[in-house]
Amino acid sequence: MFVIASCTRTTIWPKALPACCTRWTPSLICRLDILIDLISFAAAADLCARSLTSCATKSVNQNVDAIAQVSRVQADGLKEINFSVGKIESPTQQNAALVEESTSAVNNLAKETASLFEMLSRFQIAGGPAKTSRSEEPTLYLAAA
Repeated sequence: MFVIASCTRTTIWPKALPACCTRWTPSLICRLDILIDLISFAAAADLCARSLTSCATKSVNQNVDAIAQVSRVQADGLKEINFSVGKIESPTQQNAALVEESTSAVNNLAKETASLFEMLSRFQIAGGPAKTSRSEEPTLYLAAA
């Protein structure tokens, strides 16, 4: 091994310097050694960064998958609710139509009753005219829309 002491570092090279490097100064060799260390550090840092990025990407993908799964479950739940509301809506509309028909029938009966009272007032019964006064007027009911 060839030991070079310069600056504050001691560089140990695995073999003697080649002939072309005989003019290298200890300072230059120290700088080269520092550059090699920096390159190694940069490569290690790059590897770490890629590893962290990969982990972060996996985490994001897992979160997105979880959100997608929950969204599918919610969509299925909303479909079931929509189906149930549809089943309830039909009878409700039928009931509303029946209530409207009943209200119309009651109003027609009230009008016919008023007409019958008017006709009865024209007849005379033994002992005087027919009693045509009513205790209360028929009330007309309107269906609420």
